[in-house]
Amino acid sequence: MTRILFICLGNICRSPMAEFVMKDLVEKAGIAEKFEIASAATSAEEVGNPVYPPARQKLADHAISCVGKTARQMTRQDYDTYDYLDKLIGFKLSDIFYAIFYQYYEATSDERALRLAKYFKYGTDKEREIWMLRYGFSFEEIEWVSECVDSIDETEIKFNDKINALDDAQLKSIEQYVHE
Repeated sequence: MTRILFICLGNICRSPMAEFVMKDLVEKAGIAEKFEIASAATSAEEVGNPVYPPARQKLADHAISCVGKTARQMTRQDYDTYDYLDKLIGFKLSDIFYAIFYQYYEATSDERALRLAKYFKYGTDKEREIWMLRYGFSFEEIEWVSECVDSIDETEIKFNDKINALDDAQLKSIEQYVHE
């Protein structure tokens, strides 16, 4: 089970909206049982209050109910309970969408879901590019370094002789991975 906690200041606008939209998305995808989704506040000032009426209305406009939701403050236990803590200041849905599509792929073996998961997380579904991104290369660097790589995996990058044609700046950016 993947556990997600959305966090904002008061837990009456942003985080409950994210909570209930995400619950709606996984329900519609038929994978709700694979997720525990909640929201909480960083402050105590709104604890016990319902979702802010304009936020509640915006959810209702999309046929999403948040009836019964009241603000709660985060606890220390939340850090141990939830796999993803997403503060809704710099809201980044890509990790959440990755988790949803990957869970769907695991449940159904639908390769389309795996491709979407990879696109959400990495911006590509090509294994070679994903490994390069995981090593810290930017997409711009991947464009020129890719032809210099014979193989790449979790243990190493094997370069070919084409690295000899790289300029000094390019060589400097890959020197940590080149082993003579």
